Amino acid sequence: MSLSVPIQIGTLNIGGGSSETSVDLDNLTLDETLNYCVLPVTRNNYGYYIKRMEKTFGSLTKNKMLRMNVVSVQKYLLEYKQTTKVLTTTIDKFRSALRLHFFDKGIFDEWQAKWDQPMARMVASMRRVEGMQKRRGNSDYSGRGMGKNKVPYEFHKWLCKYILEYTGDPFHLQALAYLQLLWNLACRSDNVECLSWKYSNVSNDHLEFKYATTKTDPESANAADPRAVYSNPMNAYTDCFLALALYLAANPSNNT
Repeated sequence: MSLSVPIQIGTLNIGGGSSETSVDLDNLTLDETLNYCVLPVTRNNYGYYIKRMEKTFGSLTKNKMLRMNVVSVQKYLLEYKQTTKVLTTTIDKFRSALRLHFFDKGIFDEWQAKWDQPMARMVASMRRVEGMQKRRGNSDYSGRGMGKNKVPYEFHKWLCKYILEYTGDPFHLQALAYLQLLWNLACRSDNVECLSWKYSNVSNDHLEFKYATTKTDPESANAADPRAVYSNPMNAYTDCFLALALYLAANPSNNT
């Protein structure tokens, strides 16, 4: 079963799949394999933080990094946080980017010996200060860092109704099943795209789905833990069982 939906239904864009360039993962070289200790998209994101630091410290070459002082970087990050009012999670990304940069330059031992503990202590201290600021009602931090805003159920219901009743695209039932699984499993879209009936099961009054891997579990340590999906008899538009039944009825070849 593949539920990736890179299509447009009316004025709505549904799905789209991964934005990564197609790579032959079965025939990677050793260097290419080692690069996957960090996902390509994460490496690209870290590149922004390195470029941001280079505006202050100059090009972060191997020799420059060997001469850099930990305290000077800590002061820079503290000033950056206080000036821009970013959350500590952003400062932690600077730290992770710098750590990867040391690794890429072949001087990771230098990081572990002189940088790792001081930078970790700085981030932990910033988190504690930020927590105190939030508890005191600091307007710059109150209500921030609480995650993304949730999608209201009423909007989800409207979207499901819109897709189900839309007749201008033959993939609308596929999009509906995709959306319903995304909502009920409360997971990333990549996880829905990779679902398979082979690793699904009917258990009593619900369906169980298993993920091969997730972003937080790339080694499949929790792959055996099923995620449950229940029917919603109170509203047909948001009933995942009905959405899957309609999709499979229209696509019998995907029943395996």
